[in-house]
Amino acid sequence: MAETAQGRRTDTKERLMDAAEASILDKGFAATSIEELIAERYPPRCSVDLNHLADMLSGLVDGGIILSKAFRDPSLLPAQVLLYREFVRTICLGTAPEPA
Repeated sequence: MAETAQGRRTDTKERLMDAAEASILDKGFAATSIEELIAERYPPRCSVDLNHLADMLSGLVDGGIILSKAFRDPSLLPAQVLLYREFVRTICLGTAPEPA
């Protein structure tokens, strides 16, 4: 029986997560999640729930897709993602690049 595209994606995602987990365990990281790994490298400069920050990205992407389709402007989604990147940079590094 032919494997579905969804089945292949799920299998690939599971293999990637297993590989990432094995890599984390091999290196002896104390962190238990991707958010904690990032926070160890780039600790937030203010009190923020990293799970909520991740949820914010999900909502931002969904909203960006809707905006792009509603306004028929494909540049809206990348603009929203870049703005989110600057937001995260400000939270973690305390700085943002100068406006262009």
